[in-house]
Formats: sequence, structure tokens, C-alpha cells
Amino acid sequence: MNVTNIYKSRYIRNYLREKKLIFTVTGIVMLWVIIYIFTFFKPIYESDAKVLIKGTYTTSFITQLDKDTTMSDINSSILTQIEILKSYQLMSFLYDYIKKKYPNEIKEYKNKDSFINQAKKIISAKNKLSTNIMLVSLCWDNPKKAQEFLKVILDEYQEINLAINREIKTNKRKYIDQKIKGLEYKLLEVRNKLKDFKAGSLSISIDEESKNLVTQKIDFVSRLEQVSASINSTNASLRETKKQLGMSVKEGMNAVALGLDNRNLTDLRAQLDDVTQKYAFESIKNAPTNPKMIALKNKMNTIKSQIQKQIELTLGKSTKNQKISIFDPVRTKLVSDAISTQSNLLSLEAEKKSLEKSISNINSNQSRMPLKQYTLDNLKQEEINLSTAYDELRKKQIEATIQEAEIASNIVVVDNPNFPEKASFPTVLHVILMGLALAIILSIIVSVLKTTIEDICEGVEEIKETTGKPVIGVIPWFETTVNLEDQLEVNEIACENIISNILIRSYKANAKVLSFSSNNIKKFNSKTIYTIALKLKKLGHSIVIIDSDFRFPTLYKDANTEKQAKSELSDLILSLEKKLRKNENIQSSDILNNLTFDENEIALFANKKMVKDSYEYFAGIAFNIIIDKLKEKFDWVLIDTPTIIVAPETLMIAKRSDAFILITTMKVTYSNLTKIVDDLKASDINFMGCIVRDKNVDVSHYMEFLK
Repeated sequence: MNVTNIYKSRYIRNYLREKKLIFTVTGIVMLWVIIYIFTFFKPIYESDAKVLIKGTYTTSFITQLDKDTTMSDINSSILTQIEILKSYQLMSFLYDYIKKKYPNEIKEYKNKDSFINQAKKIISAKNKLSTNIMLVSLCWDNPKKAQEFLKVILDEYQEINLAINREIKTNKRKYIDQKIKGLEYKLLEVRNKLKDFKAGSLSISIDEESKNLVTQKIDFVSRLEQVSASINSTNASLRETKKQLGMSVKEGMNAVALGLDNRNLTDLRAQLDDVTQKYAFESIKNAPTNPKMIALKNKMNTIKSQIQKQIELTLGKSTKNQKISIFDPVRTKLVSDAISTQSNLLSLEAEKKSLEKSISNINSNQSRMPLKQYTLDNLKQEEINLSTAYDELRKKQIEATIQEAEIASNIVVVDNPNFPEKASFPTVLHVILMGLALAIILSIIVSVLKTTIEDICEGVEEIKETTGKPVIGVIPWFETTVNLEDQLEVNEIACENIISNILIRSYKANAKVLSFSSNNIKKFNSKTIYTIALKLKKLGHSIVIIDSDFRFPTLYKDANTEKQAKSELSDLILSLEKKLRKNENIQSSDILNNLTFDENEIALFANKKMVKDSYEYFAGIAFNIIIDKLKEKFDWVLIDTPTIIVAPETLMIAKRSDAFILITTMKVTYSNLTKIVDDLKASDINFMGCIVRDKNVDVSHYMEFLK
């Protein structure tokens, strides 16, 4: 936006025009400034000092501790130092100092907290770029006290910083002590685990144990192969012996047990043979029922029973059906060899199982060897790590103890607080200048609010800027006592200017039918239109004026033609509509014969009576025909329409005209004027411009403007 457009802004124009408003606001503000200066204002004096924030590292002869041991070591945090300077502890100390030495200085504060809240604003600190220098300032209404209070603050600030550094060093040393105790416990725990693990593994070295397991496995596998071979040969020998005996080893053993070596069974069998032979001999001579035969029979049964009992005593009840007995020494020897072979076989099989179990145990131990090695390595590595950490922490513990003993402050006052000879900002001059700036700002705000609330588009330039169309002319509107001669002169010049602009613009647009309307409810269109018609008549033009405002018809009255008026325009429109519905032709005479001419030979078309719902009269074709017929007969057709902001027929009449002219006052609202322009654009109406009526105009200035 260029300077011209800015100047044309209604907010800037209104502000530059509101001189009275500017002076009023400025006067009020400056009055308050003067009251403030003499009543409340106190000059402020600022005492300054320079503070160096340095590191406090001590020379390390054992190990270097972390560099976060002091406040300044944290990247020389100036922000941290500023917070300390404005801390509650430091402000509380200042309050106690002032209360003790200068009690009158803090009477205005209700309590300590209110003073502290204010004191945080009077102390300021900032960092000098790329340095460890901090600029500290303190403001007070007395230069000597400002210097004194700043010195007190810096002394206490050094003490607080020293205490903070001491606490940090002590906490560091205590932290290291605590860590050392924890490491001692962990180191002892790991060493006990390592000891228990070696004791549980029964080996000092995992490699040695692995070699022993391999050697044992080789021996056991070799022995297992030998035992397996012996078992195979023993099985073959046992099978051959069983084949020769024709019975199992158990049966052979039972047969031997019942054979030659059992004296009791041998004797009982001999007795049974004797009794049996005797019974056979006697049975030849005696009958079975003979008592002797019965006695022999019973004796035989008794001996058999004794034999059976002896067999059960020898073999047990499970072998009571044993039928084979071995009485010869050869088979007895075979049975003895078979029993020996079977016993040897059982021994070999037991040894085989034992060897297989031992080999399995060795395999299991070998599979666990990597895990044992891993566990042992971890325990050893953990022991090494803990030992190293313990040694390092012991060194740090010694270093921390030394540094704790030699703690020093890292705050150095480079420049002591100076004595302020002049008052600092704001001085009396500053207050006055700020008052003027505030007055300007307030006057701008008030002017903007006034312009926004009033929404007034005032002046020719503003009307022209808002409508986007030129102002055709300005008609003075005299309500105060003005010399009649001046009124006539001004009106004459104004009307001539308006007629010239209308003629020029109408010729360019080939416009003969002009419709006029107003944005004001108050009716003043007719007089203006009639004045324009008179000027055109004097120039030799034929004029007809149509008053389309049926709600408030004034044309006949303004032209003094009420008595000679031939017809009502509303009645003519209705009669023409009837003819159109009957398809009858409308002649020019039907319209021209109803015209009324005044004493100035200006043709008039209007109503004498009021008509409601006048919109319907202009919605049909009849009104268009009237305009067309009059356009053929007269040079100019001037149509007076109702106010455009209320009457809906105004836009329709303007649409049927060649051009539209808005008659408005000099003071019109932006919203009203903008809405009218938007409605005209939306209806595609040829808007020629505005005729402005100016109230209480300065005649001399206006005449100069028109020239």
C-alpha cells in the first residue's frame, strides 16, 4: 500500500481530522502524568558491579574428579547465578538488613513476602557475551543506599555460593563413600561365589578336569568293549552246556540237588524200593485186603510222603514237580560248570551296566564343561571389574576428601558497586515522553473506536472511494441563517456543475433514462430532480419526470400541478396492463395524453394519492412500455424512485433505466453505502455516481472548492 492509499484510509483521515479529540486525550493523559510526577514519582538510582564466575578446580595428584563439582563448572551457568541472586534466601537477608538498619525504608511493605516480590525486580543481572563476567545492578531511590545494599547483597551472595560449593563437594565425597561400601560388599560376594564354584567343581582348573574326563572315558570305553566280548563268549559257552544237559541251569541244579549227593533221599528211595519189592512179593500170596498188604501199602505211602517232604526241603515248593535227578558225576560236573558260567555272565553284565553309567556320567560332565567355563570366566571378570572400580573409587575418595578440605568460593567481585551520580531510567523527562506517547496511542485507539462505532463515511473523497464511482456534484443544504445571495450563488454553481457532469457521462453511456434514489428515509429526491430538470430545460432539452414513489408522492405538489393533473400514474399502468392482457395495441397517445405539464413546460407523471404495495405496478410490462414511449418523445426521462434501502421496486426500476444516480448526504454510514453499491453490482445496474447534499457548508470554502 502506497502513501496515497494510506492517506485515503478513513481511519487515518478521521484521526487527522479529530484535532479536538487528540488535544482532549493528550490533556487528560498529561494531567495525570503531572499528578503522578508530583505525588508518586521517585527518581531511581542504579548501582552497578562486575562479578567474575570462575572455576574452583584443585590440582589433582591421584585422579581427576568429574567437572560438576561447583556451580560455575556447569558451563558457567549464568542463569543459575542469576536465580541465586534473586533467591528467597538472599532477598530475605536483604530485608532483615534493611529492617535492622533502615526500618523506615520498608514501612510501605506489608510483610517480608511483599518486599521480596518487589526486591526481585530491583535486582538485575546479565551476562557479558562470551565471558564469565556477570553485570549486577540494584535500583533504589537513594544513590548511597543503592551502593550499600548492592555491596551487602554481593557479600552474602559470595557466602551462599561458598556454602553451595561446600555442600556439593561434601555430597560428592559422601556419595563416593557410599559407593565404596557397596562395591566392597559386591566384591566379597563375587569372591565367595568363585570360591564355592571351584570347591563344587572339585577342580582348580577346568582344562585339567576336561583332560581327566577324556582319559577316564577312554579307559571305560576300552573296558566296556572287553566286558562285552567276555559276555558274548560266556553266553556261547552257557548255551553249549545247556545243550549237552538238555535242560536249563536251574533244572540241572535241582536235578543234582536230588541226585547222588543227597543221602536222605537216597536212603528213602532205597527203603521205598525194598518195601515196593516186598509188597510185590506178598501180593502174590495175599489179597490186597490182607492186613499185611495194607500195612505194606501204608508204609509205601509214608515213605513217598517223606521223600516228597525231603524234596520240598531241598528245592522248595515251587519245584515240587521236579522229575529228573542226576546221580552220575559227569553230568554233575556239567551242571557245576554251567552254574559257574552263569554266575560269571551275571557279573559281567553288571559290570557292563556300571561302565555304561560311568560313560554316561562322563558325557554329561563333558557337556557341562562350557557352562562351567563360562560361569567361571564371568565370575573372574566380574571380580576384576569390581576390583578395578573399587581401586578407582578409593582414589576418588582421597581426591574428594582433599578438595573438600580446600573448598573456595568461585565468585570474585571485579568492580565494586559504584556510586550512581545520576538517576537512571525513568527520569522526569522519560515520564513526560512516555505520557506523550501514551496520549498519542490512546488518541489513536479512541479515534479508531469512534470511527468503527460511528461507521461514518464523511466527505466527497470517502464517498468516491467507497462507491468506486465519481461524485457528480455537491448540493449545499442550508439549515442555518445564511445570506440569501450567497445561497443562490452557491446553488447555481453546484447545479451547473452537476448538469455538466450528467451530460458528459450520459453522452458517453448513451443514457437518456436516468433513475434517482436516496439512501435516506426522508424525502428530498423530488426537489433535486426538479432542479436538474429546470437546468436541462433552459439548455433546450425536453424533459419528463416520473415519480415512482407511490407511497409518498410529492412531485405534483412540488411543481404546483395538483389541480391540473390529468391522471394517476398507477391508474395508467393498470389500464395498460388490461390492454396487454386483451392483446390490444398500445399507442403513444395512450401515454402522452395523460402527461401533465407545469408552468415551465416540464412533463410530469405521478400520483396524487398514496398507494400500498406499489411493487406490483412496476413488475409488469406496462411500465417498460411507458418508459420506451417517453424515451422516443423526450430527450430526458428522469425517474424519482423510493429510497433504495427500503423499497424493493427501486432496483427493478433502476435496472430498466439507462443509468442510476444516488442522492445522499455528506455523512453516510459505510455499511449503508457499501450495501447499496453491492446491490447495484449484483443487479448489473449502470451506476453513474452520487449527488451529495452537504449540510451547513462553509460557503466561501465551498465556492472556492467548486471553482
